Amino acid sequence: SVFTSIFLGTEYQQGTIRKKLIVGHTRTAIYLSNLLVSFTASLFMLLAWLVGALVGIPFLGPWKMGPLLLLYLLISVLFLAAFSAIFTFIGMLTSYKTIAQVFSLLFFFALLMGGSMLYEALQQPEMTSPIVMTTEGMQIADPVPNPSYVTGPLRSVYEFLVDLLPTGQGIQMFDLNIRHPLRMILSSLGITAGVSAVGICFFRRKNLN
Repeated sequence: SVFTSIFLGTEYQQGTIRKKLIVGHTRTAIYLSNLLVSFTASLFMLLAWLVGALVGIPFLGPWKMGPLLLLYLLISVLFLAAFSAIFTFIGMLTSYKTIAQVFSLLFFFALLMGGSMLYEALQQPEMTSPIVMTTEGMQIADPVPNPSYVTGPLRSVYEFLVDLLPTGQGIQMFDLNIRHPLRMILSSLGITAGVSAVGICFFRRKNLN
């Protein structure tokens, strides 16, 4: 969110986008090229994280996830593409770098809080065993239904939203608790394609004067 807003804000402030139009580049090509730059930068950040993680192998041993690691990396790359599409959309439609930075960060934290709240709600146990005070001291009572446990169609909605949001996917990866990898992959592809298509449509109509 920070890199994309700074990069695209600088493009606007220095008039680079208008110069690209003058020399004959289409608005669609400009939008997609900036999306590609944002996505490539995100991949380099992911690569830097992987290199940092490799440093620990001599001390902690190799990763023990096996082929599952490739699935996690694939999901990571795809939700980075979704993030890139979202923040490119914000940056390309906002001509002022400061506004784009603030809005991008706020939107990211909103996604993060939303994903965290949904995931935490899904982690609530179905039954709880409350602690009661008796003459013999504190004791654990018999299990009772947890009123915070999400059931029925609402639980399915929560699970879908957690798999849909890039932040929800990241939280599940952090917790090593991926349950619907195909839905996560398709969600990231859908967000990337959908947000980019809408962004291109708006950018074609944007006044760059």
